[in-house]
Formats: sequence, structure tokens, C-alpha cells
Amino acid sequence: MSQPPARGARASRGRIAVSGPTSALTSFLREQGISAREISYRHRRRQEEAAGANGDVAPAAADENDTADIAIINDDDDDDGETDDDVVVAVPAANGSRGSGRGRGASAAAAAAKRRKRKLRDDSSDSDNDPPVAAVPRDTQDPICIRCKAPINQWRRSAFASICRDCVVMQQEQSRATERIVRAAARDNPDIMDADLVQSTVDAAMAAVSSGGAGKGKRRLGKLRETAAEFAMVRDDGNLVLAASSVPSLQDMCIKGLGDLIDSVESLGDIVSETNLRKLARVLCKKRLLDGTNVRLFCGAHVVSLSLFDVTNLDADGLGQLADLTPNLVHLHLAFCGRATDATFDSWIDARWMFLTDLTLKGPYLVTDRGWGRLFDAYGRNLSKLHLEYCTKLARIGIDSLVISQRENGFPLEDLALNYADSLTAETLTELSLLTMVQGLSLLYSCRHLTDEHMDNFTRTMPGLRAIALAEALHLTDKTLFSLRRIHNALRHFSVADVPGFTAEGVDAWVLGHWPPRRPFRIEAERRRLEAETAMDVDVPAPAAAAAAAAATAAAATNEQEQEVNEEEEDAAAERAEWEEYDRLDPARDHSDLLRPDIAPLQLETLVLDRCRGTNHDSVITTLFAATGTKLVRLGLNWMDCLTAPAIVSLCDYAGATPSLRDLDLSWVRCVDDPVLEMLVDRQTALERLTVFGCSRLTAVAATRRWENGRGDRIALIGHELMQV
Repeated sequence: MSQPPARGARASRGRIAVSGPTSALTSFLREQGISAREISYRHRRRQEEAAGANGDVAPAAADENDTADIAIINDDDDDDGETDDDVVVAVPAANGSRGSGRGRGASAAAAAAKRRKRKLRDDSSDSDNDPPVAAVPRDTQDPICIRCKAPINQWRRSAFASICRDCVVMQQEQSRATERIVRAAARDNPDIMDADLVQSTVDAAMAAVSSGGAGKGKRRLGKLRETAAEFAMVRDDGNLVLAASSVPSLQDMCIKGLGDLIDSVESLGDIVSETNLRKLARVLCKKRLLDGTNVRLFCGAHVVSLSLFDVTNLDADGLGQLADLTPNLVHLHLAFCGRATDATFDSWIDARWMFLTDLTLKGPYLVTDRGWGRLFDAYGRNLSKLHLEYCTKLARIGIDSLVISQRENGFPLEDLALNYADSLTAETLTELSLLTMVQGLSLLYSCRHLTDEHMDNFTRTMPGLRAIALAEALHLTDKTLFSLRRIHNALRHFSVADVPGFTAEGVDAWVLGHWPPRRPFRIEAERRRLEAETAMDVDVPAPAAAAAAAAATAAAATNEQEQEVNEEEEDAAAERAEWEEYDRLDPARDHSDLLRPDIAPLQLETLVLDRCRGTNHDSVITTLFAATGTKLVRLGLNWMDCLTAPAIVSLCDYAGATPSLRDLDLSWVRCVDDPVLEMLVDRQTALERLTVFGCSRLTAVAATRRWENGRGDRIALIGHELMQV
């Protein structure tokens, strides 16, 4: 059998010969200049550099008693014609051996090295031109990571000899973050993506995405969350998820920097853009840095829209100065203005804002009813939007002034919100029905005296009512739901919370258009069940001796049963009378328009039924889904804990071919588990936000998984204890 040619013979022919099962790998390694010697040399050099950078001293030379000499064979051929380009390392000898014992150990080591070299001759990957490198005795210390400069112990080892496991994990996370950043940038700016922009985008974002101390190798999620929250304040939508997963623009970064340096307000100059002013105001208000000094930055004769989201640091006089600083206001939005008083309103009245049409005040609980009356006398006639929260002293005088001023100008008010207005009475609520052009009505936690009669007035006098928001309306019943049929053409948003008077039968009557609701009388149902159980009983023959006693017992039982039946019939009649009184419509009003068969179907885009215990049934959900499933954009079912999984999943059946649902709140709906959540995400392809507070059946797998909608965007999963931002 022919022997393979020597290494020199193969090299002289100028081609690669085929010899052995690993010849292809050997040839590739030789062509690329990769050898075991070179790898060992580079690893040793990196370890020495890392040890030097870490302040450690290189290990001392081995004692001559512990190791034998290191022999390096030159490239010349030896006696048996073999190339000597392998490293021959002597095996360490025993500490106590000297003289002849040491010589015998060295000879045995040399012989063993020759045998290994002869055995690995065919598949050796060493190159003829590799530099001779002396092998280093094995060090007992742990290797050092070339990135974090920390020792790599047995718990921090990775697939790389010179990189610890923590650094490998950090590199993988940075790679994934870079991919997400590039995809987001390409999606937002598809026309300007080039190599330089991609690189600059990635470099700018990695500082915000990845951070960690030397040797730790972990991302500081708290710092990342804070950074994302700061940039979410600059965004108009305030979306924390998008702020954490996308790169902020240079303009937003500059605005955030201005917020950090707001103390140097005099040197900032003019910021003309209204959008930039609004973003900067949001940053300052979030940090509660807005005061009487820097508030002038947002004022001026050119300012027509002033939005300040936290004016806690401005007292009554400071709020009153806004009138002199902004004489041409059209839109005024102030939040946390709890220090405003009647004197503040008097200063605003003296400013004579002739074009003020939009007024939003949150927290003016110190202003009296007369103060509201003077304000509405001055500016009420031109208002088209009025949002008030915690106006606790607004009552009859203020509402009368608002209605009178609006009547003079043809009722231009279209958006009205009076939330947390504790002083509203039944008479003031009746006067609100005179505002005939209102399209959005919000009375959250102001419904202490709200009744079905008021809601009937609203639906009669406000035919264009598009949005209704109610909370804690304890006096409303199913009659309110039935009166909504008048505004089916316009109604798009219906949000209620803590309204116990709504029932499943009332919802069915509202959607299907029949009155009175078909009530299942509980007492009659219970009686029918007992009768059925009695009919199923089988008579057992009794002994002759007990026949007389059984007959007497049967007669007594018959009398008791007849008495119970009579009592049940009386209770059923009383219950029926109560329900008839409960469902009786006001005979003084005409309700024939509610029973017309040509009423437009319900087309809700927003449906919120939070903590409405009377509608906590599967039949309510399926009925509403069947009527509005194809149009729903936002759905809230908070605390509907009696719902079952089939009822929740039926939302997907009524969604149609192109689902439109984006915001879904299933907090405290106990039936929600991993399969239900996965089915909702898979079939509701437009979903963007999912709230799952109190859904205890969801596992950690579902809470930490990255959920994506049909467009590939991440779904914000909110409320689970294991969820990450």
C-alpha cells in the first residue's frame, strides 16, 4: 500500500493532495493560516495583556525541580526524515526526583512526544511558516476575561476561552437591541436609511439601551426604564413602550436637555415652535420644576395655546399673571391648579381674552360657585370645549351663567366634561340638557343625583351626542340603556363604571329593541325546578303495617306542600309587580320613537363596562359583541369576573375579517389564561395594548413573552407581576 507523500513533497507539487478523512478541513486551516500553535499563542498574549491591565503580576518562572526544560525543534529534518515543526513539551517531574530519575523522565517525555507527532502526521493542521512559540506551563490561576478584566471561574465560563459568560450574554442582548433599533428606524424612515445613518442610529441608541458596570454584565433595567419614561414625556402620545424600543429624534433629545438645564432660562433664547414648547413644558411639569421664573418661557403675545401639565408651584398670584403674559389666548390647559382662587379668575377676567374657546382646568377645588359664575359670564359664550375636574364648589350659579352665556351665542359648546363635581344637583343636571350642541358628555363621579329622567332628557335634546362617560351612577336603570336607541346614529363611545342598575335583560332589550325586558322570575323558576324534582321521585311500596301511618304522613305533606305553593305564588306575584314597576316607562313622555324597527344598529367604537355587577354575564358580552364586534377599537371589561373563556373568545368570532380592536382591558377577569390570551393575540391582529391586572391564571411564560400583532409591532402587556417594561 502506497504511503502518503511527505509534507515537503506536497508543497513542492503546488497542489493539495487528498489523504485521510480530515484532509479538507486540514487544507482549509492551512490556507487560512490557522494552527493550534497560533491559537495558543494569541490566547496566552491576551491573558498577559489582561493581567497587566488588571494590575496583576505575571506568574513567576517555574522552578527547575517542578518542570523539565522546554524543547523547541527547528524546521530541519531529523534523522528519520520527519519535519520537526511541532512543540515538544516535557512532562513535569516529581518534586523529589533528581539525577537519574530526572533523566529517565525527560527521555520518556521526549519519546512520547515523538510518538504523538508520528501518529498525528496525516491530519496535522500546522503550517510550515508558523513561528516557533514556546509553550507556557499551565497556570493554576483562573483566566482573565479580556472585556471586563475579571477572573473566569468555573461558574462564569463560556464557549470562549477569554470571555466570561456575563460578557457573552451582554453582547447577545446588545445584538438583539441593535436589530430592533434598525428595524424600527427602517420602519419609521424608509426613505433615508443609508449606511452612515444606520451606524449613527445604532451608536446613539446603544448608550441608552445597554448599560452596566465592569464585571457585572447585566443591564440596569431601572435606569433603562427611567430613560424611557423621560423620553415618553417628550412624545405627544406618551407611549412608554415605543419610547423604550425606538430611538428618540435629535429634536426630542435637545428638548430633554433643555429641561435638564432650565435654570439657565435667560440663555436659552426663543423656542418658536409650539410643539417644542409643549414638549418642554411636559418635561418640566413632570419634574415639578415649573415656577414663576421659567413659566415666562412659554408665554408671550404670540402664544395662542398654553398647556401646562403641573402648575403646583404657581400660587394664586402666579396663575393670575398668566393673563398679562398671554393676552391672545385661545386654548388654556392647566393641570394640578389647586392653588387657584376667585382672585385668579378675576385676573383672567380683566385680561379680556376675546378669543378663548377651549378651557381645561384640573383641580380648582378652591374656586367658589360665584367665582365660576363670573368666569362663565365673561368667557362662557364662546366656549366650544370645557373640561373641569375636581370643581367641587361648582353648583347652580355657575351652571346658570354657563347656560345663559351659551344661549346668547347659539350654544357653541360641543365637548363638556364635569368630573368629580360633587355639588351638582338634580336641578343643575336638568339645566345641562339645554346645551343642545354637545357631542361629548362626561360626568365621571358626578352622578350622585343623576337619574333615568336626566339621561332621557340628554338623548332628546342632544341628538348629536357621540360620547358618554358615567361613573358611580347609582340611580340609573335599564331605562337609560333603552333611551340610548334615540342616538344610535351618532353614539360611538359609551363608558360606564360602577352602575349596578344595568342588567343583562336590559342590555338585551337595548340592543334588540323590545320593551319591557324579558325577566326570568327567580321564584317561579325555583318552583318549576322543585315540581320537576317531585315528579321524578318514584313511589316505593310500603309494608301493610305502615300503610295507615304513611297515609297520614302523606296527607300532612300534601297540606304543607299546598301551603308552600300558595306562598310561592304570592311571592312570585309580588316580584312580578316589582319588576313591572321597575320597568314601567314614564307615561307622560312619548317613547314610541324607541320602538321603531328602522332604528340604526349600534356602532360603538369604545365600550367600557367596568365593575357593572348586573351585566356580569356571558349573555351580555355575546350580545354586545354580535352588535358591535366589527367596529370596536377599545373594550374594557374590568372586574367582569363571572365571564367564561368561551364568551371572551367569542369576541374573535364577531370581529370580522379585519379586526379593529386596539385596546383591551381584561383586568380581574379570572378566566383569562395562556390559551385565551394567545388566541386573542393571534386573531385580533390590530391589538396594541392589553391590560391584565388580577389575571392570576396567566403564567410567567405568557407574561414575559414578546407578543406581536399582525403588523409585527410589539403589544404592550400591562398589569402582570412578572411583566417587564
